[in-house]
This record gives sequence, C-alpha cells and structure tokens, in this order.
Amino acid sequence: MVECHTGNAFQKVGHTGKHLVFGAIAAFGDVGTLVLRLFFGPLLATHGYPKLTSGKANTMGWLESMGLPKLLGPLIGILELFGGFFLVIGFLTPLVAFLFSLQFLGIYLFRIRLSKKTLTDYEKDLLYLGGSLALVLLGGGLYSVDHLLGL
Repeated sequence: MVECHTGNAFQKVGHTGKHLVFGAIAAFGDVGTLVLRLFFGPLLATHGYPKLTSGKANTMGWLESMGLPKLLGPLIGILELFGGFFLVIGFLTPLVAFLFSLQFLGIYLFRIRLSKKTLTDYEKDLLYLGGSLALVLLGGGLYSVDHLLGL
C-alpha cells in the first residue's frame, strides 16, 4: 500500500490497476493546481502591465469606443497584474479567480453582443474563463500561500 495525499486527507492506494492509476492522479492533483496557477498567473500579469503603463491610453480608448467606462482600463490592469501575481503564489486564489471569472464572462458576453460568430473570435476568453472557474473550485492547493495561511 502507498499513501497518496489527496487534498486534505491521506488515502491508501493499492498496487492494483484502477486504484494505482486514479490514486496517482489524485496524488498529483495539487501539482496540477500549481501548474495551472504557474501558467495562468503570468499570462494574466503580462496582459495587465501594459494597461497600467504604455498601453493605458489605448486600453481606455478601446473601452470608450465600445461604450464602456474608461475607468475600467486601470481596474482591469490592476486585477490582471496583481491578480496574476497572486495566482502565481497562490494567495487569495478563489477570490482572485472569481474576479477573473467575472471579467472573462463579461468579455465573452460582450463579444457575443458584437455578433462575433466564430469560435476563434472568443476562444481565448473561454479558455481564461474555464481556467478561472477551475481555480475558483480548486483553490490554491497544497503548494500555495493560501495553504500556508490556512485559508
């Protein structure tokens, strides 16, 4: 028997087919959450940085052209830059991921309103939405500041 960590509990996994495979997958669940955070966080942060620096005027103009408040530009930039960093370290993961879920759901719905008809028009937004929702449900995992703080 091998003990595999599965979230908040330990489970004994035998060396037989199904149990070994699913036990191994469960044992690496927290590693999977870490991998998701380490890919997702920096991608979002790199989108947020320009919205707060050189691309600030472009972002605000783009938002205004769509009839949205210009103030959203810096707010989205702050969320993406700092929220992306928070995801990397796993701090306030469910809350930050929920905010990203709202952001990308809004973007997706807005693109539908613009009559975007093909998946390529909004597939990246759906990927970000799916990743955000996964992190809302998974939390930061074992390898996170959230876990260290008992959140």
